[in-house]
Amino acid sequence: MIKKRYISFYALLLFCLLSHFAHAHLYKISVLVDTDMALDDIRAIAMLLNSDMVDIPLIVTSDGVLSPQVGCQSLETLLRHFERENIKIAKGRVLGKPAPRWRSWSQDLKWPEVDVASYKVAVGDAAAEEIVGTLQSQDGGLNPAYFAHFRKLSIDYWRDLDRKKIFDEFIE
Repeated sequence: MIKKRYISFYALLLFCLLSHFAHAHLYKISVLVDTDMALDDIRAIAMLLNSDMVDIPLIVTSDGVLSPQVGCQSLETLLRHFERENIKIAKGRVLGKPAPRWRSWSQDLKWPEVDVASYKVAVGDAAAEEIVGTLQSQDGGLNPAYFAHFRKLSIDYWRDLDRKKIFDEFIE
C-alpha cells in the first residue's frame, strides 16, 4: 500500500514537472531592439526573428557602427528577407561622432536587392514617440517601478565597476 502511494506521488510529481515544460513554449516575450546594425547585432536580430518565443514590436536603429539611415535600410532588407514587415522601425538621431574603423565591414555586406521604398519609418522625435507608444501598448504599459529597478541596477553596476582592472587588462 505504501509502495503504491510513493509510486502515485512520484508519477504525479513527474506529470507536474513535465506540464511546466510543455507550456514553456506557449508564451512570447515582447522585446524592443535598439541596434547600430553592427555584425553582432545583425546576427542577434536574425536569431530573435527566428525565435517563436519572442515578439518584436519595434526596432530602433541608432548611430554607431552604421548611421541610422544606412542601418535602417539594412534592417528593412533583413526584415523583408525574414518576411517580418509587420515589425515597426524607428530611426534615431545622428550623433555626429566619428565613425568606427570597422564601419565598412557592416556597410559592405552584400544584401539581396529588395524594394524598401514602401516601408514606414519613424524618424527623430517621431521615433521617441514610437518607442513610448510601443511601450504603452504592451501588457501593463509603462511601469515606472520596472524602469527604476533597471536604472538602479545600471547605476550600481557602473559605480562598482573596477575600471582600472579592465583598462590594465586591455593595455597589456
